[in-house]
Amino acid sequence: MRAEMSPTCSCVCKPCPTNMRLCPTSEICIKEELWCNGIEDCPDDEINCTELTTPTVSTTPSTECFIPLCPPGFKPILSTIGLEFEESHSGTKGVKGRKGFRERLKAAKGRKNKITSVCPIYKCVPALTTTPKSCPTPECPDGYDVQMLEFPSGISAESCLPFKCVLHPPEKEVCNVKGRSFDTFDGINYNYDICHHILTTDSINGKWSIEVHKNCSSCPFYLIIKQDSHIIILDRDILVKYGLFSYTGDMANKIGYITNQFEVSKVGDILHFKSIHYGFWVNWDGKANARIVVSSKLLNTVSGLCGYYSNDKNDDRQMPDGAIARTNKEFGDSWAIEGYETCEPKVCEVELQNKAWKICELAKKGPFKMCNMVIDIDKFISQCVETTCACLEEKKNNALKEDVVLEPNWENECRCDALLSFATQCKEIEPSFDLSEWRTIHSCPALCPPGEVYKDCYTRECEPSCRTLMMEHACPVVNDTCFSGCFCADGLIRNCDCFGDPHYLTFDRSDYTFNGRCTYVAARDIKPGGNHDFQVLAKNGECIEKTKASCTHAITILFGEHFIHLKRVEEDG
Repeated sequence: MRAEMSPTCSCVCKPCPTNMRLCPTSEICIKEELWCNGIEDCPDDEINCTELTTPTVSTTPSTECFIPLCPPGFKPILSTIGLEFEESHSGTKGVKGRKGFRERLKAAKGRKNKITSVCPIYKCVPALTTTPKSCPTPECPDGYDVQMLEFPSGISAESCLPFKCVLHPPEKEVCNVKGRSFDTFDGINYNYDICHHILTTDSINGKWSIEVHKNCSSCPFYLIIKQDSHIIILDRDILVKYGLFSYTGDMANKIGYITNQFEVSKVGDILHFKSIHYGFWVNWDGKANARIVVSSKLLNTVSGLCGYYSNDKNDDRQMPDGAIARTNKEFGDSWAIEGYETCEPKVCEVELQNKAWKICELAKKGPFKMCNMVIDIDKFISQCVETTCACLEEKKNNALKEDVVLEPNWENECRCDALLSFATQCKEIEPSFDLSEWRTIHSCPALCPPGEVYKDCYTRECEPSCRTLMMEHACPVVNDTCFSGCFCADGLIRNCDCFGDPHYLTFDRSDYTFNGRCTYVAARDIKPGGNHDFQVLAKNGECIEKTKASCTHAITILFGEHFIHLKRVEEDG
């Protein structure tokens, strides 16, 4: 029995609760399972016990913490630090909350070897799949490129990478110069009176440039192309000047025999210059119109009156010092070539302007009506009036100089040139349009030498010739470009080059003359043993036309076991 104070402040004796035992000395009740368990919980405990349990005392504090196991589909994540472990003499462990532990510690002050340690608290959260997310391959429509983007803020990095489709940059860009009207590489249109100016140039290394010149206000234009140490002049009436010589359009391709850095050729009524080394080309009509094309590899390296080629219209009017001009005049003046006299702008007289306007208005009518769907007709007429008026003015001035009376239809050539320009531009955009009747309707006959045919839109870079006949990719198709003029009929090629006295042009472009009259080895492979795979033999003799000169009479080709003999038709046998 244990003494206990009653509500009336009297002392009464009461037994311990069920499953509890009284400790007489201290008069406290302890649990039955704690009596004689090897640990003394009161002074009378562990006395006269039938079996003594030796306590196991942990001498090393245990600080091992465990990560809990979560149900399927969940994973443990760290929440806070705050659970305490209680370690007893027997080495058994129990997890208690902070409050419960303190009450227990207060109730058992007599215990020894108590150790508490703090371990992290975990919580179970839904687990993300560890299998990599399958994202579709980024794809864009034809003509567009995939451009990958960075993740926007707040978007999980485990999401598929965002991307967008951007227009594929063209392989080339075009600058059109028509009189005083310019369409730049990046698409800006403006007017400026040119005189001695740089149309476009290598703005990084200065290796090449294209210049436009005219020697007086009313004089015609001509182009000067500078590439490394070479200077090529594309002059009026389809003439080419290179070095100390002048070449007609038909002979211009001979320049390509001298160097492999560039080519010059006449394609229809157009002079075509192609820089093989730097990747640009020029089409010149011998009057006042030029088309300059640059490959995309020249992006951000080209500037001049054709604009700064960057695919950005905002910096198109970049001046040589890198600043952006505020006006067209400031921009044009900045590209003037020093050392030349300036040309005073000249306005076409009103009478000629009216004639030019009537001519250009024809582009709205008849067979050209369908072209108005694909061409900005107002822009064309604006450019057409300027170039046609300049043409009329030149015709009139030439008549005054020569003191001749103008013929009734003296403006026909200017009218036909204007309409041809429109027809060509239309066919470049829409090749399927049938414009075959325009020449008949507007009295613009196309005259060609015998054996040639006129084409308003020839789309190859050159005409097949003896020189290009065996080339694998000779005269490729040029997209969005039309050459007009006289061409060989389909299936025929230009005449091969013939020489009088035996002139030889070696594979390395060395030119020399040899007048021997015998059979000679023109070419063969090098075989020390003399057993050659091929040989080309040339038989030279007295020319039939010139008895004092030597000509090649026959060619013999030996190839393996094959034998081919070519000879002039005048020879017998």
